[in-house]
Amino acid sequence: MKKTIRRILLEETQKNEFFELGLNITIKSLKKIFPFIVGWEEAKSKYSTNIKWYIEINLLIDLNKTLEYYNTELKDSYVKYPEFLQETFAYPFSFTRLQDELSYDKKYELYKEIITEIREIYRNLPNEWIARNFESEFEDNFKDIDINGFKVV
Repeated sequence: MKKTIRRILLEETQKNEFFELGLNITIKSLKKIFPFIVGWEEAKSKYSTNIKWYIEINLLIDLNKTLEYYNTELKDSYVKYPEFLQETFAYPFSFTRLQDELSYDKKYELYKEIITEIREIYRNLPNEWIARNFESEFEDNFKDIDINGFKVV
């Protein structure tokens, strides 16, 4: 019982200023590579099964910077119904004309560039700023970041 309480306390205290600082620094660094990314929020997925191994976040993106970065335009449906931009998208360009022009493999490749960069930046932070899985038997028990989606702000 003591062991369980200790593990829960460790996990809960990990959600402190250092943990958020680590994610904020990661996103700030990511912005230098992908200037359309403006922030992050914790993803609240009721279907999540990876909570022990991943930190699920949504990346917040700027509409105009995204269009400029990918050199594309909004799909007509989002011009006509801008309220649909409040959804969470699978890709940062899901609401653009580029979405229809790219193959599935190319879309995934562009997404993979972002997830690879964010994980690389996060893993290089000081250890106390990185979330851990305290149930893991392995010494390298760091949680990785998983991008749940992209939200236009």
